[in-house]
Amino acid sequence: MASRSIAGSAAALLVAASVLAASLGASAQTAPAQTQAPSPIEKRAIARAEARIAELHTKLHITTAEQPQWDAFTAVMRENAMHAEESAAERGDPGTMTALEEMRGYTAMAAAHAADMQKMLPAFEALYNSMPPDQQKLTDTVFRQQETRRRR
Repeated sequence: MASRSIAGSAAALLVAASVLAASLGASAQTAPAQTQAPSPIEKRAIARAEARIAELHTKLHITTAEQPQWDAFTAVMRENAMHAEESAAERGDPGTMTALEEMRGYTAMAAAHAADMQKMLPAFEALYNSMPPDQQKLTDTVFRQQETRRRR
């Protein structure tokens, strides 16, 4: 049960982080010498991901020794966040979709979310395993509380 709560919370965090990192990486690879301003979708994803990252950094008491694992984890979170925002934007307006289009769109988003979570799991696992037992228990509690709030 606790692992489901942790996985659910980690997923939400990772989706946000993964999307942002992917977008930032793609922009860096495709942009010419000048930088492009982020789109409204990118700004929204970045803001959500960064807020969650800052909140978790504080609540989990990330140490200097854990910083490399934390950085890897948050890179995936940012990438997933951008991906989720882009997927939602591509899906279109549910108010104008047929039931079949709605079902297809939701199925595509769920599959993308599952793939993003698969990318996040190794980064989170490395971070979690780098923590001492007391900090792991704290992390379990933080994620459990997040899952409880999400379900309400």
